[in-house]
Amino acid sequence: MKNPISLAVLTLLLPLSSLPAATLYVSLESTNPTPPYASWDTAATNIQQAVGTAAGGDQVVVTNGVYPGYVGVNNPLTLLSVNGPEFTIINGGGTNHCAFLTHGASLSGFTLTNGRSPIGGGVYCPSADSFLTNCVIAGNSSFVIVNTAAEWRVALSTTAPSLITRSAFRAREATEAGVWQHPLQLHSKCELG
Repeated sequence: MKNPISLAVLTLLLPLSSLPAATLYVSLESTNPTPPYASWDTAATNIQQAVGTAAGGDQVVVTNGVYPGYVGVNNPLTLLSVNGPEFTIINGGGTNHCAFLTHGASLSGFTLTNGRSPIGGGVYCPSADSFLTNCVIAGNSSFVIVNTAAEWRVALSTTAPSLITRSAFRAREATEAGVWQHPLQLHSKCELG
């Protein structure tokens, strides 16, 4: 005879395994930032606050503004801007990556600018399962630590074939490189220039 208590517990837990992912909100205008940032009324005031609270599979929605850089995403989250890269900017402040994406993280609809780091000033994607879509990566730099006199303008640095689509890489000077990736791959509907 089967144990009725075990069957009852299993029956109650099955619906929990298919709970939908949470949506977290970010707005510079939030006057009451309260975790888990589950509405515009309680939105985080910076992207990293929401990313730090989010669980794998969650979505972080960001409204218009210029947000501080080093957005580090180490789990499979989706970061989306509300109105696109013209209105939602991540600024590295000349000292950090704008974004670091790994383990299934995706970033869509942002401008990444003024990032500076030894590897990938604009965005660094060390894993093969990061996604960058509808972004503008412009005015970023990377540098060689051993020879500080040498400086390269690198928007994106990745050692794995991350998926990059519908994004623009813009250089400030003719000597700047838009993308450094090993192995180098072409990406769908991207603009280099």
